[in-house]
Amino acid sequence: MAKLSNLPIYAARVYFFLIILQIPFFRIPCRSGMCTSPIQITSSQLIASDIFPSAAVKAIPDLQRLEVLAGSYFSVAGAFIGLLKPQRMSMFGTLLIVWGLVKEGLLGKQPVNTDPTRSVYVYPTMLIAVLCAFSSVKYNFQKAIAKPAPRPLAKPLKSSKKSKLR
Repeated sequence: MAKLSNLPIYAARVYFFLIILQIPFFRIPCRSGMCTSPIQITSSQLIASDIFPSAAVKAIPDLQRLEVLAGSYFSVAGAFIGLLKPQRMSMFGTLLIVWGLVKEGLLGKQPVNTDPTRSVYVYPTMLIAVLCAFSSVKYNFQKAIAKPAPRPLAKPLKSSKKSKLR
């Protein structure tokens, strides 16, 4: 049982190395061409954006892949924070990426015969990232199973025998 208590720490470390080493999880069009990892999407968005209001205008074409962009931000930040203390940020980032990729693949309004170099692919390493992201969250099963402490019952008010209207 002691080895399972260290599972979130090891999973967070594996997730960190998957993100930092830029292991390909997917292939999706982005500002710099084709991006294959969350850190590539994050860096291409940060490099292409300016601090001025023109950044809002440039970001409008990327709204169709907003889930993948936000998930990439959460994944990269969650990988760094997970080294200090494993939390849920990497899990939420990975779920956003998966949701964006599924939405792009299933609900994309592209014709069937599209250019294969511009289509969206998900690599098998995405499964490893999802497993690491879920495993990096620390669950306290004993707290979830434990019955809540009994609440004290309210005592009825004692009625006053003296009349207050005398």
